[in-house]
Amino acid sequence: MPANLQKQMLGGDGVMRYIDSTSSIPAASGYLFDYVIVNTQNTIVSVLQDENNVSLVSEWNISGKELSPGILLIGKNGARIKAVTVSFGSVIGYQSRDYGNLRV
Repeated sequence: MPANLQKQMLGGDGVMRYIDSTSSIPAASGYLFDYVIVNTQNTIVSVLQDENNVSLVSEWNISGKELSPGILLIGKNGARIKAVTVSFGSVIGYQSRDYGNLRV
């Protein structure tokens, strides 16, 4: 993706991170994603935890459910997402520089 388009999507400099079944993001990793976008058809997310320790998989009742590309996953009440595990398919996490704590 061209850098200027990425900056526009992220509202400034930021980081996009590809996450699939081989590249989970544990809570202790230090990442805080503003949101996560489902990237591939039939994606199954088994862990999605926001910075307030809310399990969004449980909150939204999406355990074991296949998600479609383009679905936006965001923390409850705008909280950032700190842990992501994908069982099948892939997602892309977006992290803005605005919040600090930027991981590359």
